[in-house]
Amino acid sequence: MEMKWSIDTYWGWPSLGAFSRILSLSVLLLLTVLEVNGQGEISSTELLTTHLTTQKNTPHEALLFLQTTNQKLPLVEKLEFRTETDEFDLERQEYLFRVSLNGAKAQKAQTQITQSSMRLYQTKDATQIQKELKEQYEFIIDWYYLEREQELFENRKKILQDKRTTYEKMMSNNATFSIDDFLKNDQNIQKLDRATALATTKKDWIFINLSLATDSLKEMGLSQEGWITIEKMKALQDQLEVDLLQNPKYAEQLAQVDFAKSQLDFEMARGKKVIDFLQMKYRGDDKLEFGQEWSVGLGVNIPTNFSVRRKQNEAILEILEEERQMRLLQEDIFSKIQENQFLFKIYYQEYELLRAQSQNRSVEESLSQHLDNPNVSILSLLKVKENQLKIIEDLLEIEKILTLLYLDNLDLSGKLEQAPLMNHFTEALQPISD
Repeated sequence: MEMKWSIDTYWGWPSLGAFSRILSLSVLLLLTVLEVNGQGEISSTELLTTHLTTQKNTPHEALLFLQTTNQKLPLVEKLEFRTETDEFDLERQEYLFRVSLNGAKAQKAQTQITQSSMRLYQTKDATQIQKELKEQYEFIIDWYYLEREQELFENRKKILQDKRTTYEKMMSNNATFSIDDFLKNDQNIQKLDRATALATTKKDWIFINLSLATDSLKEMGLSQEGWITIEKMKALQDQLEVDLLQNPKYAEQLAQVDFAKSQLDFEMARGKKVIDFLQMKYRGDDKLEFGQEWSVGLGVNIPTNFSVRRKQNEAILEILEEERQMRLLQEDIFSKIQENQFLFKIYYQEYELLRAQSQNRSVEESLSQHLDNPNVSILSLLKVKENQLKIIEDLLEIEKILTLLYLDNLDLSGKLEQAPLMNHFTEALQPISD
């Protein structure tokens, strides 16, 4: 695995909007897909396409606000009108009009803050989209393995029912058999019925989260055609290149650092403001001519930064904290990817062993050829089949663990939403039309 990273500021995230499931639109799109395909199955690529189409219809409110409202710092900060009576003589009333100004540097810094805010919300959008997309993949994975699990349930129930029938025949023939085995087999049938009912409930929950919980869609199956193999996952894991800038969370944290820096620049610009205010004053005085009763004033700041030092210090502390969070996130991403790859390697070894065992049917074939032998019973053959099925069930469980590790590394490396968009759980890595 090759890993590379850069801390250069990255602002290439598209503003796709925050994700929300719009149920009616999702159902309409799915029904359209089913009508066109004329089938009772839907593929994972079609589900992801529907998800992304729905997702694009919900822009981020804060980002929309920043894009549609004036965020510029005005030249005039404050307007003041003051009046003062000299010795309580109304004929000697003074009037003052003052205009407080914002400096050019502060105006420029405010523009930078607005741009940083927009980039920050764009990365927040990307992070949310990535999170929701990963959840979508997780539900698809659950559905895929749940349907395979249900097939194994059916096969196991057939074996258990065959064992029950055999026990009943032995009872009617007064043959010797273990009553404990008979009762245990009956308990296993009951457990399997409960597991089947639980699987149905899980499937309903998956349908709700995939916006499929309608009468017209509940009977639909997930197409298993073209599903990615474990071997393909391993090959992609071995070739994985990690660019931190492709990770939405890391890009968001970079945006947080940039936003904190723009806040500091703004406070420093305020401390460097030269012209504080302009004012015009009128003083009523009978001893002076009308033109002499007017005066113009100018306030000039001496650049000491005393007035903004506290806010500058707070801004510096905020930068240091955001940079610390960025370093921690970087370490966490690489650590999790390495841990996942290590676990993937371990589980893959177990997967290969179980797969080899599942393909070894020598005992079953040998028993099948000698059923006429009095020392070989149908129960023995059924127990071998049951043991073989248990190996397949364990294999399926390992496959799901490997699949989730693969998904987690795709998420950490930012591959899920990296252009061009593709379905990472198809063998051919099918493109997703968004």
